[in-house]
Amino acid sequence: MIDITVAAQTQNFLLALGFGFLLGALYDMFRLLRMTFFSRAAWVFIQDVAYFSLAAVFSFMFILTVNYGEIRVYLLAGEALGWLIYHFSIGEIVMRVSKFAIKGIKFVLKWLFKIISAPLKFLYSIISRLFTRFARVFKKNLKKSAKNSKFYLKKNKVMVYNLLKVNRQKNKKRKSQSKEVRG
Repeated sequence: MIDITVAAQTQNFLLALGFGFLLGALYDMFRLLRMTFFSRAAWVFIQDVAYFSLAAVFSFMFILTVNYGEIRVYLLAGEALGWLIYHFSIGEIVMRVSKFAIKGIKFVLKWLFKIISAPLKFLYSIISRLFTRFARVFKKNLKKSAKNSKFYLKKNKVMVYNLLKVNRQKNKKRKSQSKEVRG
């Protein structure tokens, strides 16, 4: 156990106040993330666990460097007091300004999105109309061809397997015609 003077304890307490102030600023970063993005209860829980884990690790490292790893109540009280001072003074101002800024940024982004998306919506409507017309014509022609495909087979008597028969019949007709012309 190391003997610490009152002056060193006061200095360490003031350092702990400053460190608690920084922990409050770190917590506000997590709060800003929650405000910026829609957060569900599970996500808030995960963020809180992450914050408290980081705060525990940083507090351990702080106490290790400042007081050689000896945990003193005045150091923990200094951290808590520094956090509360930040939270109820600068933290309030930061959150109000951040809420205003985030609302403004979201409004501007929505406005820009509407401006950028308007020509794209117009182009999409033109393309969808063209494809709809093309699809109607294609569907109509497909139905016609499906309906008429049976008749094309019946009308066209010259098929691969009938080719020999057709050629024989043509030859017979030619011979009979040539005989009639001669005779």
